[in-house]
Amino acid sequence: MSTKPSSQEKGPVGALERFIEGFGRLVSYLCAVLMAVIVIQVVARYVFGRGFVVLEELEWHLYAVGFLIGMSYCAVKDANGGDGDPRLELFRPQLDPG
Repeated sequence: MSTKPSSQEKGPVGALERFIEGFGRLVSYLCAVLMAVIVIQVVARYVFGRGFVVLEELEWHLYAVGFLIGMSYCAVKDANGGDGDPRLELFRPQLDPG
């Protein structure tokens, strides 16, 4: 996998796409942080009998950042079908006429 941004655009559009792509890669490491926070929360609650509201709030904030940045990263990378629009393919097999 190449670490160079795939955007060939010049000017402000290309700069924004490169920023989103680089920031998306950086934010992808939040998944590991999120998993660690969840494990710590589960162990604290079920092993030690003590939950932390701060960790629960942190989980929601990390989910939100990951989702929002992930959506823009998908749009920049043309990850779904090459048209640049993230799509939900959940209902398509049931709605297919053929």
